[in-house]
Amino acid sequence: MRISDTSIRRPVATAMIAIGLIVFGVIGINRMRVDLFPNVTLPVIAVATIYPGAGPLEVESEVTEIMERQLGTIPNLREITSRSLENVSVIMLQFEWGTDLDAASSDIRDRIDMAQAFLPDEVNKPFVLKFDPSMMPVVNLTLSGNIDETELREIAEEIRTSLQRVAGVASVGVAGGRKRQVQIIVDLRRLAQAGITNEQFINSLKAQNLNYPIGSVSTKEQRYLIRLIGQYDDLEGIKNTTIGSKGGVPILIRDVATVAWQPEEKSSAVRMNGTSCVFMYVQRRPDANTVSVANAIRAEIEKIKPTLPAGLNLAIFWDSSESIKRSVGNVATNLILGGLLASIILFLFLRRFRPTLFVVFAIPISIFFALFLMYLFGFT
Repeated sequence: MRISDTSIRRPVATAMIAIGLIVFGVIGINRMRVDLFPNVTLPVIAVATIYPGAGPLEVESEVTEIMERQLGTIPNLREITSRSLENVSVIMLQFEWGTDLDAASSDIRDRIDMAQAFLPDEVNKPFVLKFDPSMMPVVNLTLSGNIDETELREIAEEIRTSLQRVAGVASVGVAGGRKRQVQIIVDLRRLAQAGITNEQFINSLKAQNLNYPIGSVSTKEQRYLIRLIGQYDDLEGIKNTTIGSKGGVPILIRDVATVAWQPEEKSSAVRMNGTSCVFMYVQRRPDANTVSVANAIRAEIEKIKPTLPAGLNLAIFWDSSESIKRSVGNVATNLILGGLLASIILFLFLRRFRPTLFVVFAIPISIFFALFLMYLFGFT
């Protein structure tokens, strides 16, 4: 009763405290991060292994089964599932709730190191992925138009650079189209006449496409680092690379091969409504507000659209902030309806307007204060 007595004797102080709680609640609402899912760590870790050029059966027998035998003895492992696809093996490890995933990841890497001795030499080093809700894309976009797939991909890469500068964006992924790459088409007859094997050709090319330090030069006041620059930056540099000699005459790549820019070999296709396109997905930083990031991306897209060539269409086909806004709107609607129903029920029981008003007024104050505490403790 001491709190109620003090509140009655000091109405001005009580009113100021109530107003203060509301103000703090408004501050908490405006600054609180909004997200679709709570910030929880799921006890799931994925191990992906790339085996270039291998079919699903080879991936299963030469990679997946070996990895499963090594990973299956990790402590606290609840379930292990795997998928063997073309060029890739994906193993999902589900642990018991409460498992220290950092320690589990360390165990997994140790088992991977042991398994690598039994994997084919062509297999890339497996990589470990921990599931994080912030890894889910905030916005998915498509870029489409009646232009060459290589040019479409290059424009998408430029758009990616612009989107990565948006506040709160962690990364922007691009899929689809065809990258431009240097293709060296070797004339095997000329190569044989020059007395050079395929392996010698490849090793010579690799050995000269390098930048590496060779030392330093010091003066009384400064120290200069010296680097040997050998990495290719144009086609002529590749064409003029020496790969051997015959009769004292150097043999260049241009003598036995054709070097040109070409689109990469197409191994996948991305389509939207039956039309070929480039797909882009935007991921936010863990501490960023999903709704704010999505709004900033939309604003940036509106700036980008006028700069695109005629006939290109940049569109958002999925925005996670829309479902978040709907969810928040539903919560607000339910709060209002719940408050009204509670007010009506209180009035029916008390049959007096003034006591009912006091109780009804306490409901939003409690909610605002709770929201402020949620903001202080980092809840979304």
